[in-house]
Amino acid sequence: MQMQSRYNIYEVIHKALRARLSRTLVAIGQVDVDDPASLRELEAEVNTTLAMMHGHLTAENAFIHPAMEARVPGSALRIAEEHVHHEDDIQLLREACAALLAAAPDLRQGLADRLYVLFDLFVQDNLTHMRHEEEHHNAVLWSAYEDAEIVAIEQALVGALPPEKKALYLHAMLPAVPTRDRVRLLGGLRQSVPAEAFDGIYASLCTLLDTRAQRRLAEALGLSAAAAIAA
Repeated sequence: MQMQSRYNIYEVIHKALRARLSRTLVAIGQVDVDDPASLRELEAEVNTTLAMMHGHLTAENAFIHPAMEARVPGSALRIAEEHVHHEDDIQLLREACAALLAAAPDLRQGLADRLYVLFDLFVQDNLTHMRHEEEHHNAVLWSAYEDAEIVAIEQALVGALPPEKKALYLHAMLPAVPTRDRVRLLGGLRQSVPAEAFDGIYASLCTLLDTRAQRRLAEALGLSAAAAIAA
C-alpha cells in the first residue's frame, strides 16, 4: 500500500479527538458514583469532550465541506448527514450525563452504566466516521486542490476559532502527535504571539508531556533542555 505524501488536513485533529474520546470513555467506566467530586470531574470531562466534538463538526461544515462541494458537488453529503445525527447524539449524551449528576444515590450506577454504553457507541461511530473522512474526503481534496490551497482552508478554519477554543484543541493535539507535529503546531504559534505569551503557553503545554518528550520538543524548537524541564 502506497502511503500518501499530500497534506492531510484531518491527521492531527483526528488523532487528538481519538485520544480524547478514549480518555473520556475510560473516565466514565472509572467513575465512583458515591463520590460527588468524582461525579463533578466526570461531568466536566464529558461536557468538554462533547464541546470539542461539536466544535469540530461545526468547523468542518463551515470550511471543509463547502470547499469540497465547490469543486466536487455531492462529495460531502454523506458526512454532512452523519453530522446531523452526531449533533443529536451529543445532545443525548449531555442529557444522560446531567441525569446521572441529578439522580438519587441508588439510581446512579445504572445511569452511569447507561452513559458508558451510549458513549461507547458514540466512540465507535466517530471512529468509523473519521476513517471515512480521512480516506474519502482527503481523496476529494487532493484531486481538487493543491496542498497550499488545503493549508489555506485549514488556516481559515483555525483563524475563525475563538482563542479559548484554539487553546482547548491545542492542549488535546499536542500530546496526541509526534514531535515533528508538535514543532509545526508550536512553530506557527511562536511566530504569531509575543515571546512572553509564548513562554506561558509553552510552559502550560509542557505539563502534558513526559520529561523525554519535553526534551525532544525543546531541542527541536531550539530551546534549552533545562528550560523545557523548568516549564
